[in-house]
Amino acid sequence: MWLKLIAGFLSGGPFYVRINRERIAARDVGTGNTLECKAILGLDGSDRVVSVGDPVSPSAVRTVNPFEHPRILVADYVVAEKILQHVFKILSRNRWLAPSPVVLIHPDVELAGGLTQIETRALRELAEGAGARKVAIHYGRLLTDQEILDFE
Repeated sequence: MWLKLIAGFLSGGPFYVRINRERIAARDVGTGNTLECKAILGLDGSDRVVSVGDPVSPSAVRTVNPFEHPRILVADYVVAEKILQHVFKILSRNRWLAPSPVVLIHPDVELAGGLTQIETRALRELAEGAGARKVAIHYGRLLTDQEILDFE
């Protein structure tokens, strides 16, 4: 029992992350913490991150939306990973240690023919690169908290 309690405290999540071309909505199902922001990364002249989401920092020279592409969901892999790192950090901010969460990614867009294997792999690797220890992809209807907890 103690081992499971300690593992839950350190691991975080599960995080339910919905991504569409304009916004990211994420929720830590275990704690109820939520975050919703525009899928925009603000970069300065040296391409350093100065803001994530909205509002965009005045020091941002350019902004990038990594999910803005007419045919696929992930248009800029590196920027998408940075945004997910930020999301995980915000959802985990009240913990002693930064967790490696269980993450359920839900592409919340209509894609002709659904997700390809390449898109599924890209989403999985994005979440792993952002710090997730276990990742699943769900394409379809919104899930309930119990369905998300059952995934874990």
